[in-house]
Amino acid sequence: MDWRAKVELFEQIRLEYEFGAGTIQGVARKLGVHRRAVREAIRSAVPARRKKTERPHIKMAPAAEFIDAILEEDRKVHRKQRHTATRIWHRIRDEVPGCTAAERTVRRYVEQRKEALGFGRHEIFVRRATTGALKHRSIGMKPMPIWMANG
Repeated sequence: MDWRAKVELFEQIRLEYEFGAGTIQGVARKLGVHRRAVREAIRSAVPARRKKTERPHIKMAPAAEFIDAILEEDRKVHRKQRHTATRIWHRIRDEVPGCTAAERTVRRYVEQRKEALGFGRHEIFVRRATTGALKHRSIGMKPMPIWMANG
């Protein structure tokens, strides 16, 4: 069951509990769900997201230091001169023996590392919106953090 459908089910459970059957067991019978789900819906209107387990990068282990070194070097060069994830994958195939990671695995790892290292974050300035009463004053620029991904 996708998350949006579960939100709607929780809403239906809460309404049935409050205005219908009134008991956990009655709601569970009427809607065909487990009593645990009814208790969870009563506790919170929003269902909990699935927990993702953090797994070790077994295939990426031989190349992790190599990728980190490339990304550290890329900090010093112009944005257009940086390595793409595909180029890093090609270099791994050529230069790192024993690494059999797929391109998608390398792309995902590079994306996570770039986010952790702060790549792609730029602070830009956005002009503030004003109402008619404030138009007589000079309008300055206010820094607002808007995160944009490098393309």
